[in-house]
Amino acid sequence: MESEPNRGSAFCFTARLALGVPRSKQERPLEGARAVVQVAHAETRACLEAYLVDLGVDCLDGPIEHLAEASTAFLFVDPAAATPALAGAAGRLGARVVTLTHVGREEHTRGLADLALVRPIGRRRLRDQLVRLRDGRSKISRRNAIVTGPPLKPIPRLDARVLLAEDNPINRLVAEGMLELLGCTVVSVDNGRKACDALAQQHSFDVVLMDCQMPELDGLSATRELRRDPRLVDLPVIALTANALEGDQARCREATMNDFVSKPYTIEQLAEVVQRWVRRAPQEAPVGAEEPLLDDSCLAPMRDLPDLVAQLYELFLEGTPPLLDAVLRALADCDAAAIAAHAHRLKGSCGAVGARRLHAVCVKVEELAAAGCLRRGGEARGSAGRGRA
Repeated sequence: MESEPNRGSAFCFTARLALGVPRSKQERPLEGARAVVQVAHAETRACLEAYLVDLGVDCLDGPIEHLAEASTAFLFVDPAAATPALAGAAGRLGARVVTLTHVGREEHTRGLADLALVRPIGRRRLRDQLVRLRDGRSKISRRNAIVTGPPLKPIPRLDARVLLAEDNPINRLVAEGMLELLGCTVVSVDNGRKACDALAQQHSFDVVLMDCQMPELDGLSATRELRRDPRLVDLPVIALTANALEGDQARCREATMNDFVSKPYTIEQLAEVVQRWVRRAPQEAPVGAEEPLLDDSCLAPMRDLPDLVAQLYELFLEGTPPLLDAVLRALADCDAAAIAAHAHRLKGSCGAVGARRLHAVCVKVEELAAAGCLRRGGEARGSAGRGRA
């Protein structure tokens, strides 16, 4: 092993391994299927094709007409490419359209794709979803074919020009997706030396996101170097660090970094720190005036079990009307204990499936009943009635 301070360690070893055995058909469940991958991002395309080949899929180059006469065919595209014309052409060839999208953007291809996969994509999830799609067990159609991730909370639209320096390809792809959702224009590099070169050629960036540990030139050294340029003295540099210790923060400050965000970070955390240093006034992303009737993020961990999710919704729809009637009867009788009990039970069901508006009504009714505010029963009754409607 060779180790050098402030640069890292390199080591090698010799391993004697037995020869591999061919994968069984069970391990290659999509043997014989064909796919055309038309995804712009080179690393995503290469990773996806490797997964598909491993699952037994024959990945073809060229136009989608190559999928003709295949017993099972998939067409992978970016969301922007999912157009009615493409959906029609794929349908005539019997191919399933699959889009690769970011969390919060699944709805953009509703009606145009058979499946929307939220990045990052794992091999097991890809296998399960494609097998369900092939076998027709996912109850997916062009009308409602969406594999959802947790919906995003309202986030600002920053419209900033960002230089992202991150050597880990997975972290870089995640950050690019988040910044895209924030409305940013992103230029990405994989080490500090390339970041300094990019800044020397172009001075129009609003902010730099700088990983601290990178090859060639680490983030701390790169920041010190770019500060030597008088034009970059005031450029905001935000450290991306895997360590949240006070000592690491102090080193970032000593290197003249302006701020930091600890990995792993959420899009809300990234938006907050970038917005802090972007000089232009942000525009709020358009959001509805009311809470959604149904927030499917509550069942997001089970989104790969569509039959179970459907069963939960059916139970909720069957069980809610009797509970609403019980609440209304208790309100009519001014029975505070019964009001609170029935509202509490209904509140639990609403919270489990994400019926947020009705959940909020139940919370209010339960609070009023517990406080003995039965004189406001008419108001509570009206709220409960509107929740049922």
